[in-house]
Amino acid sequence: MSKLSYIETSRPKDLAMPILLGTLSFYLAYLITYELFLSDGYDVSTLVIISLGILVCLGSLWYLTHTRILIKSSKKGLKVKKLPFGGSDQLEWNMIAKCESSSPDLTIEQPNRYMPFWLEKKYTLTGRSGIHILTKNGRRLFIGTKKPKKLKRIVHKGMERAK
Repeated sequence: MSKLSYIETSRPKDLAMPILLGTLSFYLAYLITYELFLSDGYDVSTLVIISLGILVCLGSLWYLTHTRILIKSSKKGLKVKKLPFGGSDQLEWNMIAKCESSSPDLTIEQPNRYMPFWLEKKYTLTGRSGIHILTKNGRRLFIGTKKPKKLKRIVHKGMERAK
């Protein structure tokens, strides 16, 4: 099994949020320019607040474009990490009791099947499309992916090799 089996990268699917953040940043930059060069006098507190607004907008835009989930499989198990500011989980193959794939269509058709959303630790960028993993000690984990069948195959191969 390869060291790195799957990487999922998030890109803004809906361009409304990046466009809104970019427009707001330009507007705030215009306000700073107006305050510094076109008005009679400028207030330092206003400039600081506007500058902080620009930093928040640009930071949010950076976060939206750099978020990704990294999934590594090895002989020992599966490691899931949410980058750049997320947690990680290490699952050994012999600790996985069950692995099921899920898609939004399946969840809508069978609403009681995946009811305990709040009991799962979630690593997702894609909503409810992904795999559900149940460990032998009862812990639930949801890994969201655009290709749940491929990830499910990786997990099942790892489980078979661990037996």
